[in-house]
Amino acid sequence: MESKRPTPQPADESIPVTTRALPHSFGSAARFAKLLGHHPQLMVNPIPLRFQVRAIIAIFTLLGILFASWVSRLPAIKIELGASTSQVGLLLFGLAAGTIGGLMIARRITHRLGTQRSLAWSILIASTLIILLGLATSWGNIPLVCILLIFYGASLSCTDVTMNVEGARIERDLNRTFLPLLHAFYSLGNVVGAGIGWFVGVQGIGVFAHFVIIALIAIVIIVFAVPDLGSPTAESSPSTVAKAPAQTSESRTEHATTIPAGHKTQLRRDYSLWMIALLVMFTAFSEGAGNDWIALAAFEGHALEQANSSLIYATFVGAMMVGRLAGGPLVDLFGRAMALYGLTAVGIAGIALFILATEDVYIYVGAGLWGLGVSLGFPLGISAAANHPTDSAQRVSMVSVFGYAAMLSGPPLIGFVGHDFGLLGALWSAAGALLVALAFISSVKERRRIREEVTVPSASESD
Repeated sequence: MESKRPTPQPADESIPVTTRALPHSFGSAARFAKLLGHHPQLMVNPIPLRFQVRAIIAIFTLLGILFASWVSRLPAIKIELGASTSQVGLLLFGLAAGTIGGLMIARRITHRLGTQRSLAWSILIASTLIILLGLATSWGNIPLVCILLIFYGASLSCTDVTMNVEGARIERDLNRTFLPLLHAFYSLGNVVGAGIGWFVGVQGIGVFAHFVIIALIAIVIIVFAVPDLGSPTAESSPSTVAKAPAQTSESRTEHATTIPAGHKTQLRRDYSLWMIALLVMFTAFSEGAGNDWIALAAFEGHALEQANSSLIYATFVGAMMVGRLAGGPLVDLFGRAMALYGLTAVGIAGIALFILATEDVYIYVGAGLWGLGVSLGFPLGISAAANHPTDSAQRVSMVSVFGYAAMLSGPPLIGFVGHDFGLLGALWSAAGALLVALAFISSVKERRRIREEVTVPSASESD
């Protein structure tokens, strides 16, 4: 007696079985490999929000590690290259130039590749470049290091813009403040990267071997994290888009880059947005000065050992992490403006203490206060800019350009000034930037009021 076999059903091309073929955890490597190619069908099954939260936290942490790995070894890199302070400033200028260039093309790349593929490729390229940076450093080739830093900065900035836009989308899905926490994990990555830099420095491990280890860590993280983010591509067929509304509505909003001319003019005339951008710019200048120069200033200006200068940097970024972890409750208690006023004043005092300190303990205290002072300016500015019903991606991109341009172009200028006036003396400009930032803090409060005026009528209409 023949057993009846089920009649084969025709395959539905819009719902591929490949999305169910591999277990969620054990198939990460294969899913990541497919992600590097062009697979628009992967966006069909919505990814649970808890997986997306876990993945974006890993990406923010990883970017902190990648940046801190370079900065924490800056004293050792300076020695291996035999570079002067002004030449180090030139290297940082190359990093800044590449970063600004990456900011200019980040949205276009994200629109073409989607958030997942953009993050996958940019971090993979950054992992390759950091290995080459270590190799060029061991050769003592300053021009080659500068060229590599241009491309390294571009890859990091592409990652940064994409992950912030993705983080803002997830924040809206969660319906609560989330970006300060993500930036806290970025600071945690800075702490981890600085800690690794301190450990390898104490053990006498060279820059090249250190950077190879960091690259391997980065590859492992993106293989497991990136496939858990939102829609992998913005170039989906109409039929596939219709089958996946949960993913498509967000991805189409975030990746739309064709903006009517009148709409661009409206953004340019949003004076509160310009105020937010200037607040982020001056705060980011001071944050970038600390990120890039605090370890070298402790090493040369205060004559600390290389390993201890890495700990100074770890103290700075650790304090930023604490400030960002406490940012949500602090803002809920005092409001955005009052929280920023208080922390900015703390940051100014910390910079002054760091520069004028004559004992090691006060150097550490000053570094910690500096980190606390600049911890919330950038994430709260991004969060305020994203508080808009239709233009969040464009507003986040604009404010990000201001922030990262100041964060990465300011430190090279400090290097050039420090060549003539000393590195500690040049760091007074970071305190001056925070003084100017005080004038723009009220814009964050105004943006919150504007958002309430926009959203309340729509809620009443829906009732």
